[in-house]
Amino acid sequence: MKKLVIFLLFLLSIVVAIPFVGSKMVDSEVLKVLDRLESNGIKLKNSSAKYSYLDSSKHYLFVIEDSDKFISYIEQIKGSKVDSYLHNLLNGMEIGTDLKYSNIPFSDKISLDFYPLSLSKDALYKITKKDELLKEFIVDFLESKNLLYHIDYNLKTTRFNGYIKDIDATYVTRKDDTVMLSLTNSTFNGEKLSLKPKNINSKTDELSYTIKNKKGRLDLTFEGIKSTLELQSNNEYSYKSELASFLFKIDPAKGKNIFINMKNLKLDLFTDSLGDKMEFSTKTSFDSLNIVNNDGTIKIDGFNYDIDIKNVDKNSYVEFNNIFTKSKSLRTKKLKREVPKYLSKLLANGIDINLVDFSVKNIDYHNDKDLNGFRLGSYIDIKRDSKLAKKIKHLKNLDISKIDLDLSLNISKKLFLRVLKEIPMFIFLKNYSQESSNNLFYKIKLSGGKALINDKKVN
Repeated sequence: MKKLVIFLLFLLSIVVAIPFVGSKMVDSEVLKVLDRLESNGIKLKNSSAKYSYLDSSKHYLFVIEDSDKFISYIEQIKGSKVDSYLHNLLNGMEIGTDLKYSNIPFSDKISLDFYPLSLSKDALYKITKKDELLKEFIVDFLESKNLLYHIDYNLKTTRFNGYIKDIDATYVTRKDDTVMLSLTNSTFNGEKLSLKPKNINSKTDELSYTIKNKKGRLDLTFEGIKSTLELQSNNEYSYKSELASFLFKIDPAKGKNIFINMKNLKLDLFTDSLGDKMEFSTKTSFDSLNIVNNDGTIKIDGFNYDIDIKNVDKNSYVEFNNIFTKSKSLRTKKLKREVPKYLSKLLANGIDINLVDFSVKNIDYHNDKDLNGFRLGSYIDIKRDSKLAKKIKHLKNLDISKIDLDLSLNISKKLFLRVLKEIPMFIFLKNYSQESSNNLFYKIKLSGGKALINDKKVN
């Protein structure tokens, strides 16, 4: 009997200790993350904790103390440059984090809330100089945790799911403009929670932006947003996105109305890095696009764009991408001059471009209805040429024998005649066409410095 009591007391002590063991295990993982953050520019400003027998909750306030170090860390993981304007925007930004987890060691789930609480002092100063009311709105918006990400994460499987808190914000400017921003039902899930997740899927019902004043109203609405990102390896990833509907509308009190509506937009991207070479694949399509204004209506149905780019020199691409990213944010004259230079360097290493399909099923252009459509395909092989940059500078010396081109075009006669109204110089193509009852066909070939259209030499 005594042995049984001792055994039961021992068993009870284990049961009682289990939650404390679980708490220590999670605490150990948290400390590892905190050390990593601090070594990469993010400092823990303060923290607090609440403990119960079965679960624990903690609050952390982080500040981005060294944005250069933090962005360098992000760039190292992403493998690409981050827009430079983010340096000033992030430096000094405060981010709140709430962590909740079970103390039972067999429970692998933790819940996280992330929310920025302030912008950097530099960013707020610049906003204040332009609009004090806007600064007050942003401060209140962030301090009220209106931009909040909730994540439920499984430590064992590394799978996660979460949501972005719904946004319904209204701001009235000094000039009495009413600005409205809305985000509805935005959720996500995936595997491996990091700056480079193994995969992540997201879905948003609606994102809308509206400005209205005495002069009129502007509406921008995205509905049915879906996206999927998959990282097959460090060198290979694919991205897919869908947009059920896009609406852009300007309704002025005076002047021209503009209405643009797109249905079922789809985008597929694929990137792979093979040694010192890279390849890209892009597919874009939409069911319909309507553009309406006071002058009339343009309608495009059945748009498709499919292109493969291969044999891209990896080092040249990274250099070009970095300088291009900088030029978008800094917009200096020097950087603008650098972009063509690095593009020339990229092309000089050779590149294969296969336009698999660029097509439209039908076009309505104002009063010209049912013009039908076109289909264009091409293959361009630019051979390696170390002197290409110099030749591009002096177009007279450009050696087109280094470029091979195969292009095929199938266009409806009605659409071709409509194009001629806008661009009369294309009339020369009539002399080279092959035709059926409704369409014109062109096969254009460039090889060895010679150009042929439907096997006819171009003079």
